[in-house]
Amino acid sequence: MSYTGITKAEAEKKLKEFGFNELKAKKKNPWWKIILGQFSDTLVIILIIAAAITLFYGETADAIVILVIIALNAGIGFFQEFKTEKTLEALQGMVNPEARVIRDGKEQSIPIKNIVPDDIIILAEGDKVPADGVLLEIHSLQISEAALTGESVPVKKKQEDKVAMGTAVVKGSGVMKVTATGDKTEIGNIAKLAVETENVLSPLQKELKNIGVFVAKITIIICIIIFVILYFRDGELLKGLMYSVSVAISAVPEGLPTTITIALALGATVLSKKNVIVKKLPSVETLGAVTTICSDKTGTLTRNEMTVREINTSDGNEIKIVGEGYDPKNGEITGDLTAQTTKIIAEIAYKCNDAKLVKTENGYSLLGDPTEGALLTMAEKVTSGILDSGKNIENVFPFDSDRKMMSVISNGKVLVKGSPDSILEHSSKIFINGEIVDITEENKKKIQEKYTQMAKKALRVLAFAYREIDSSEKILEDSDAEKNLIFVGLTGMIDPPRDEVKAAVESAKGAGIRTIVITGDFGLTAGAIAEELGMIGPDDTNNIFTGEEIQAMSDEKLSDILKERKSLIFARTMPSDKMRIVSLLQNLGEVVAMTGDGVNDAPALKKADIGIAMGITGTEVSKESATMILLNDSFASIVTAIKEGRRIYANMRKFIWYMFSSNIGE
Repeated sequence: MSYTGITKAEAEKKLKEFGFNELKAKKKNPWWKIILGQFSDTLVIILIIAAAITLFYGETADAIVILVIIALNAGIGFFQEFKTEKTLEALQGMVNPEARVIRDGKEQSIPIKNIVPDDIIILAEGDKVPADGVLLEIHSLQISEAALTGESVPVKKKQEDKVAMGTAVVKGSGVMKVTATGDKTEIGNIAKLAVETENVLSPLQKELKNIGVFVAKITIIICIIIFVILYFRDGELLKGLMYSVSVAISAVPEGLPTTITIALALGATVLSKKNVIVKKLPSVETLGAVTTICSDKTGTLTRNEMTVREINTSDGNEIKIVGEGYDPKNGEITGDLTAQTTKIIAEIAYKCNDAKLVKTENGYSLLGDPTEGALLTMAEKVTSGILDSGKNIENVFPFDSDRKMMSVISNGKVLVKGSPDSILEHSSKIFINGEIVDITEENKKKIQEKYTQMAKKALRVLAFAYREIDSSEKILEDSDAEKNLIFVGLTGMIDPPRDEVKAAVESAKGAGIRTIVITGDFGLTAGAIAEELGMIGPDDTNNIFTGEEIQAMSDEKLSDILKERKSLIFARTMPSDKMRIVSLLQNLGEVVAMTGDGVNDAPALKKADIGIAMGITGTEVSKESATMILLNDSFASIVTAIKEGRRIYANMRKFIWYMFSSNIGE
C-alpha cells in the first residue's frame, strides 16, 4: 500500500498549531527558592530566631554553632531535592531522536520532536513508537506495552489498533497515522500526573512538625511568664529579657536535625545490604509506619518468566512440570514422556517458534517472546537434546490476531500452535491411543472442558496440531496449510510466583500489614496467583474488581470497600485508578507503600507515602518517581525493609522525646 502523507507546508502549519512532540517540563523552582524552602521548618525558624538573639547579646560562639547546624541541614535538604526531581527528563529519554515518516509521498527521517498529527510513521523491529496513533498496516506486529501497563507479554496488533508513545516494537513492522503528540499523548497525561503530584510528608516529618509547633508554643508561654516575674520582681527589663531568651534557646534541641539525618543515613546503609536502596532518607522511617502495601503482580509477586506447568495430550496423557525460569535442567517433570503425542507436541513447540534460548555462564537467557521461551524450555525437558537439532523450516506463516495461529512447514509436515478454539475449528482428526481417527463433537466437548479447567487455574492455554503434506500439494498461503489438522494436545503456562513471596506475605500479615494487588493483568490470573500466595481464599472472588468497575464507583463506595475488605485485587487498572486508590487509603489514615516498574506506575509511586521501584525491570521513570528501589525486585525484600524500618522508627521516636524532655528540663 502506498502513502502520500501530509505536505511540508501542512506539517509546518500543524507544528505551529500543536507545538513540538515533546513533554513540556513543569516550571522548576530556581535554586534560591529551593534553598529558602529548607528554612520553613518550625524548629529551624526557632533556631534562627534564637541564633539572632544570641548574637545580639554577644554570645558569638553559641550563635555560630547554631547557624552551622542550620546551614548543614539546609545543604543536605537542598542537595536531595535538586537531585531527585528528574521524572520528566527520564520520560523524554524514552523515545529515539528520529523517526521514519512519509511526507510529500517520500520516506524521510525527521527529529521526533517535529512529528505532528496526521503524519504517517513507518515502524520497524526495535523502534520506539514516537507518538500516539492508529495502525494503518501491520506485518506480524507485536508491541511491548510493559512501560505503560507493567505486563511483560508483547501485544499482537492488528490493523486499526491504537499504539502509544514510548512503547516498543519487538517483532514485525507496521505503518501508523499519528493522532496525538507531546502532552496530548497517553504518556504525556501520565507525565502530568507524575510531575504535578506532590510528595507527602513522612510520618516522622508530620510528628516533628507537630512537636515543633508544640515546643514553640510552650517555649513562648514559659518565656513570657519568666519575663513578667523577673521584671516585676527586680524591675530590670534587659535582665528579664536575656534570661527568658536563654530559657528559649535551651528548650530547643539544636542537635536534633543533624542527629536524625545521621540516624536515617545509618538506617539506609543497613537497608542497602538487604537489596534496598533508599533515595530519600525520610523513607527509612516511613517504612516502619507502613500499614498497607499496594503491590504490582508481574515481576514483584511473580518471576516475570512464563513457565509451562502442564501438558494434556489428546490421548489422555497428563504431564506435570515443576520448576521456573528458562533453564531446562531446572525442576522436575512427571508423566509419560515416551508417548508419541507428547513427542509431537515437543516438536511443534520447538519448530513453530521464533525465540532462542542462549546458554550462558549462569544458565540460559531468552531472546524473544516469554511465551515462546517457555515452550522451548518445555520441549527440551520432554525431549532432551531437541534444542540442538535442526529445524529444517521450509515456510512460516506467522501468528496474527485473526487466525490466532502460527504454523511452519518442516520435513513434509505442517506444524501448528494457537488458541484452542482456532485449532479445534481447523482440526478434522485427533490422535488417540496411537491411532489417527476422525474428531467427534464429544472429543471437542471434552477438550473444551479440559482447557476451561486449565484457564480457571490462570494457565495460559495453547493447543497443538499437525498434518502430513501430500507430495502433489501446493501450499502458498496459511489457509492452504492450516486445514484438516490432527489435534494432539494442550499446554498450560503461567508466570509463577516467586519462591520467597508466600512466606513474606504471611510475615506481613503477622505484622498487621495488609497487601492489596493492583495490576494491569486480568483478574482471573491475578486471583490465582494471590490465592497460591495465601493473599486471598478460594471463595474471595467477590474481592476482585476491574478498573472499569472502580471507575463507576463513587469515592465513598470505594472507600467503604477499602476499609471493610482486607483482601483485595484490582485488575486491568489505569494510572488514574492507582492514584485514586492510594489517595483514598491515605484519607482513611493508612500509611501506603506502592510498588511499580512501569511508566504507568510513576504518579502513584510519587503519591504514596513510600514509592518502591523495581531495580531490574523498572523503567527510569518509575525509579525517578520512587523514594526507594529494590535491587532484586522481590516482594520479600519489602517486608524485610519494613521490619528494619520499624526498628529504626521506634528508636528514633524514643530519642526525639528524650531530646525534647531533657531540653525542656534545662
